Amino acid sequence: MRSFNEVEMRIREFSPELDSDVVRTCICELQDFGRAQDARMPPGRQISSRYLADLQEKCAMWKGAIFVAESGGQVVGFISVLAAVPVAEPLDGVTEEARVVDLYVADSARGLGLGKMLMTRAVSFVASHSARWLRVSVFAQNTSALEMYKKFGFSELELSLELDLKSQRLAQETP
Repeated sequence: MRSFNEVEMRIREFSPELDSDVVRTCICELQDFGRAQDARMPPGRQISSRYLADLQEKCAMWKGAIFVAESGGQVVGFISVLAAVPVAEPLDGVTEEARVVDLYVADSARGLGLGKMLMTRAVSFVASHSARWLRVSVFAQNTSALEMYKKFGFSELELSLELDLKSQRLAQETP
């Protein structure tokens, strides 16, 4: 049996013909992880096919790409990135930004540096499209991803908070 150090790891471009099934499985797992953070999200199996199709459309529209991570010849993760997303409120003349849409590495392949390899490929891709800023969103509870992004050089820019206006507790406590 080979150790992880002996297993070949590489990042390559997504091939719809070769990778759609496994990337849909990754999307299911990523969505179900998100659903554990926010129960309003639909289960991964309900959205994975449409999500991948939408993601490919966004890549075509906003200079995007999907890259897959392979370990031992098996796809074990992916990153999707958009290089030219229109900015809703342009600042300082910047009308587009780059965004990491998804980053996923299977549990079995975590800790091998594939997340860093995927992010490095995404940064290189958006830089080649003259992007100035790369943004990523992460669930507040996903501290391991947040830590990885910070090690990569990302800094916190804004924090989104949410108030459930239908909450019984809120209704009882509000004067």
